[in-house]
Amino acid sequence: MNLHQTENTTPAGLGLVERALVFAARAHRQQIRKGTDVPYITHPVWVAILLLRAGFEDEIVAAGLLHDTLEDTAVTADDLRQAFGQRITLIVQGASEPDKTPTWEVRKQHTIDTVAAATWEVRAVVCADKLANLGELRAEHAALGEGVWARFNRGRGAQAWYYHGLLRALEAAPPCPRLASLLARLRAEVKALFGATAPTAPPVEPANPTSKPPTHATPMILDLSTLYAATEQAKLMDLPKYETAVLAQVPPGADVTLTGKAPVWLYLKIAHALHGRVRMLSYDSPVTGLVEIFNHNPR
Repeated sequence: MNLHQTENTTPAGLGLVERALVFAARAHRQQIRKGTDVPYITHPVWVAILLLRAGFEDEIVAAGLLHDTLEDTAVTADDLRQAFGQRITLIVQGASEPDKTPTWEVRKQHTIDTVAAATWEVRAVVCADKLANLGELRAEHAALGEGVWARFNRGRGAQAWYYHGLLRALEAAPPCPRLASLLARLRAEVKALFGATAPTAPPVEPANPTSKPPTHATPMILDLSTLYAATEQAKLMDLPKYETAVLAQVPPGADVTLTGKAPVWLYLKIAHALHGRVRMLSYDSPVTGLVEIFNHNPR
């Protein structure tokens, strides 16, 4: 996808960071943060602010703005390379999961295993990314309590294993004075949210204790109108309840088709909640028929 060619031309005269912000805003323009109505672009902006405050140069700040474009949008490495050059592209690639098809545990273990050997530039972006995630998560946990974990593919125990493991990997990497302040803040956030004791392995935490990840993809149709049948109208304030109900019904790795008379915002938010959990997600549109939203295992 040649994003920078198919979109309107970026205004002339912008600096590197400003160009990266415009590019990222366009790439993420239809996305929201999981379990909220907050535009997704707020996350890479916060990552960039953390890097800027820590004194990193414009290329690292730009990479922070772009760090999720390869993993979560249709942007390709060639798009980034043509728009921002090889160094920024390599940083974004190093901070991205290369393959979304394995299980959550396999993907997170890969991140832990590779980050210690990554360049300091990649480690800076990864550290700022996780620091931004944890800051947001801790604020939500203070407001919502343990119910906040229902928004994620894995619960508190698995998240604790991942963040403690990632912290250990970052601490085991060759010392980099420029990373010291970010790493210290990340260490404090991990301890504040998950405690000082690190789990040695991710606990087995299926979203639905009665279901197991299928050996082959399980096809299922999900009528979103059933989520609010009792009230006859979908309410944004009930979104966490809707997401919890969906995650309890849908086993990991399933092929899901969304259907039913429901508002567009509910379709978008449920699709976002299922991203990374299901193998394939489609929408049965009364106008265009079956539309594939994403496929993490294309043939």
